[in-house]
Amino acid sequence: MGKAEAYRERLRALPAAEWEAYLRAESGLPGPRGNLELAQAVVELGEPGFFHHLNSFDPDTAPTNTPGEFLAFCGVCGLGRLIAEGQGDLLVELRAFASDPRWRVREAVAIAL
Repeated sequence: MGKAEAYRERLRALPAAEWEAYLRAESGLPGPRGNLELAQAVVELGEPGFFHHLNSFDPDTAPTNTPGEFLAFCGVCGLGRLIAEGQGDLLVELRAFASDPRWRVREAVAIAL
């Protein structure tokens, strides 16, 4: 079993209320690389409301190279899945994140697209 599958299994086993703490703990931040395998698992399994919650972590509450930034990263990537599933109205929200001062959030926009 690869890392991504292990993260998917762990997230499936966790109550939704515990996802945020788990993502913070496993984010890989601060550090040179966020946990991309975990982010992918979140995108695949997350609910729309959770993505919107994660997108509320702005640069003031979730600065660069912190676990909070990873939460925002996951939320923006999640928008990509929702857009692919037909929620094209979210493109406006995704576009706003393209000018975020945090490079990881801008990278999440590219991943979402």
